[in-house]
Amino acid sequence: MLEFRAYFKKTQTMKVLTEILNWSSLFGVTHLSEEEFSNKGSSLTLQDKGIDFVLSQPPQQYFLHSKFCRYHFFVKNDLDLLYVDNFHENDLGKMNIFFAQIANLNPFFGVACDSEEYDHRNRVVKIIGENKIESWVGRNPLNKLPGLYWKIMISKQMIESADLDMPALEERSQEVHLFGNSMSLLTFFSHPQEWKAHVKTLDSACLSIKNVFSRQEVLAETNEIDNVIKYITKMAKWKS
Repeated sequence: MLEFRAYFKKTQTMKVLTEILNWSSLFGVTHLSEEEFSNKGSSLTLQDKGIDFVLSQPPQQYFLHSKFCRYHFFVKNDLDLLYVDNFHENDLGKMNIFFAQIANLNPFFGVACDSEEYDHRNRVVKIIGENKIESWVGRNPLNKLPGLYWKIMISKQMIESADLDMPALEERSQEVHLFGNSMSLLTFFSHPQEWKAHVKTLDSACLSIKNVFSRQEVLAETNEIDNVIKYITKMAKWKS
């Protein structure tokens, strides 16, 4: 399943929500629901409720549905997250138009990839005795670049704050697209479902390029730990 995540400063969140609610055509919100999956009994049309009503609620209150995808905000401690999924069309041409729309919102960082690729980059599962411990790791873009995926959107601000090696990142990518002089979209392979064919190459790149998070480092440092408390304590520095 294709997923997209975009991180924004908290001061941007309501402005971003307002922009999305005012989008028209394919990407425009048609209805909203408090449940993840809408149905006739639980969904409300944006036309009936109005943009002002939605903006009067917390940004995470509703799942926002369009003909193309579904939007949902998660309010975080540092950066707020716009999560986009349920893409109704597997049209990469329209996806590129969508990325241009998102770039206009000026995110700090964005990532588009298959859900399984995202798990491979940022999810760790450890079995200790009868305990199965699942952890999300390395996802905070304020610390490092969270990984290399199908596509990543990097702001000039992130490049500077994380001291990213853009020449090295661009060299590993298949395509670089610039949105003005403040946003770069890097594509590492042609189609999101092809990620397994490129996983070893990108695993290696995550390890070798500075300030890029590598799940492999986490696995290497925790592989020998067989005590639950010690493991949880060790994992705290990567959890996100």
